[in-house]
Amino acid sequence: MKNTKKIMKKFFSSNNEIKKIIIKKALVKLNMSSFLFKYESMHYKNIKLSKYESLIDYKKINIDDLDIEKLNIISDLYISHHFSVLGSGWMSADYNIKVSGIENYLYETHNERPYEKKVRETVDKNYSPIDWQRDLKSGYLFDAEETSTSIKNLPQGVDLKMPWELSRMYHLPQLAIMGILMKEKRRAFIREFKNQIYDFCESNPLGKGVNWICTMDVSIRIVNILISYDIFLQIDEEGFLDVDFSEYLHTQIIKHGRFIRRNLEINISNTRVNGNHYLSNLCGLLFVSTYFRSVETQKWLEFASREFIIEFQNQFFDDGSNFECSTAYHRLSGEISSYAIALLLRNHITLENEILKKLNSIAKFAILVTRDNGNMIQIGDNDSGRLLKLDLKQDYLSNDFRERKNIDGIVKEPFVENELNNDSLPAVIFAITNLNSLKNYAQKSPVDFSIMNALIDQNSFISQSVYDFSSYNTNHNMVITNLQNEYKHEKKTTIFLPDEDIVLNNTTLNFSPCFGMAVFKMDKFKLFVRTPTDLKDMHTAHVHNDFLHFEMDFENRSYFCDQGSYIYTPLIEKRDQFRSVLAHNIPYHGVETNDFLDCFNVKINIKGEVIQLTNNSIELVVKFKDILHYRKIELDKNMIIITDKSNRSFDYICKEFDYISYGYGLLLTQNVRHGLRITTV
Repeated sequence: MKNTKKIMKKFFSSNNEIKKIIIKKALVKLNMSSFLFKYESMHYKNIKLSKYESLIDYKKINIDDLDIEKLNIISDLYISHHFSVLGSGWMSADYNIKVSGIENYLYETHNERPYEKKVRETVDKNYSPIDWQRDLKSGYLFDAEETSTSIKNLPQGVDLKMPWELSRMYHLPQLAIMGILMKEKRRAFIREFKNQIYDFCESNPLGKGVNWICTMDVSIRIVNILISYDIFLQIDEEGFLDVDFSEYLHTQIIKHGRFIRRNLEINISNTRVNGNHYLSNLCGLLFVSTYFRSVETQKWLEFASREFIIEFQNQFFDDGSNFECSTAYHRLSGEISSYAIALLLRNHITLENEILKKLNSIAKFAILVTRDNGNMIQIGDNDSGRLLKLDLKQDYLSNDFRERKNIDGIVKEPFVENELNNDSLPAVIFAITNLNSLKNYAQKSPVDFSIMNALIDQNSFISQSVYDFSSYNTNHNMVITNLQNEYKHEKKTTIFLPDEDIVLNNTTLNFSPCFGMAVFKMDKFKLFVRTPTDLKDMHTAHVHNDFLHFEMDFENRSYFCDQGSYIYTPLIEKRDQFRSVLAHNIPYHGVETNDFLDCFNVKINIKGEVIQLTNNSIELVVKFKDILHYRKIELDKNMIIITDKSNRSFDYICKEFDYISYGYGLLLTQNVRHGLRITTV
């Protein structure tokens, strides 16, 4: 009832566009999806071709450091329709390939594909269609003819994100970049691009099936298609991308744009700001309206430009951190914002200096939460979401990466994508602002940097303004006077580093007060501490029960790492396990600090503050339910000393975890032998 009143109030106070979205969402709730689809279909007809403008000069893309041997393998996999999707391993996406299942859930796939005949009539004769509507882990096949908004109540183990991820088309810009480097394969890459566009569009009619449920995925897909088309069109020396195909693709792109504009992911139930989904919608509109010029797309450009500035200011704090309580979502929203700002600059839209300062701060926050090896620490959810995956950050698991096995459609490769690398975000922001301290990231991620540099087309905006993480203070909001009288239970843990000569007293401290992160740093050593922060202004769908958690890097090794996220809706119990107190390096009082009501709805109970900060110590206090807990972390000589006190009994053992997830859907068993001496009294 309370939410209904809020929605009605928002409806009557909103403009026509918001009213339309509220009505559409209400119709879906009333199970009127079929009626809505028929009505909506009228708005995707009568498309006039717009003027196309290339945005990226492919000759300016830096491909000098790409590993051609590795790319040969990856390109062969893509051409044969093998993809590594959210922890699946390299699997065939052709029809009726056997899959391995997930957590004992395995669904048999029938042979019928309702649009197969149309697809085969459109693509080349030797092209094998991709199973875009299938969950490549569980094997579940979504109904391609079902109205997208009707798809709900999925069986256990089935993951919407699997087909969504493949249909984001991350692989197409990668193939385009490979096409610049590998001239002998260029013809095959261009033909593959053309066939995949026909294949996807014919087997995924607009508004039907799983791949039109989420506007964010539609937005990311169109960005990847546009960038890959831009590059392929320039290197298409034989004219494979002819007039007929170009007109077909242009029509599909405008349909994507209209779909985004009519299905914006605006939060209608309350007055809180929108999330990364809406940010991606606006970015998608900016890309379409910059690549294609018309009266219609000009309106999209004006709307998205205005709305983006508002959302950017709302979703990022002054210290550059993002309001979604997650380092991975910070990277995602930071990427989306960087490319959106680049297009604003390209369209000669004036930006205030505070926007550029916040953009610089986003890059510096990304660096703050990054290990020396370039990988981010995982705080909060990680669904491996990106806007673009341009730099082909694959890690070798073996030096001999030529040995391969193909069993039941699964290709066993000795390298996997590094889902945690965080170098690209500072690289693309450096291309925009030229912040001096980001310069080395242009060499760390040369492809991302050079593509962004080409995209802004000499419209960079020099800005050296950035948040000062080395300046910090503590603001006491809780009643902490005489708290020591409440602490009846105490444990002290000491971690001894193997290097007895190191003196941790000499660390420097950087602090993000809005997100809640303190980082103590010196040569060979980093200590990351998750500090309490005010959650009332945050979007807490991706928050974990991780306050007071800490992680350490020493001599290029990582210790006490957050377990990650693993998976969302298919296995809710697993999701709760990975975001629980017990998945983090913190005391356990027998209850969760915040209550997980469902997959993305969290009841926030915890409050807390940083009591004291110095270059070698931090004092924290949190309160949840009737529990009060104090933690002090001190650095002294070669020791980390953790003092825990509480008004309730608690358990705490400083240890590594048996399982860890480095990316969505990826679960690994750890065989940790950290070699540290740890005592607890």
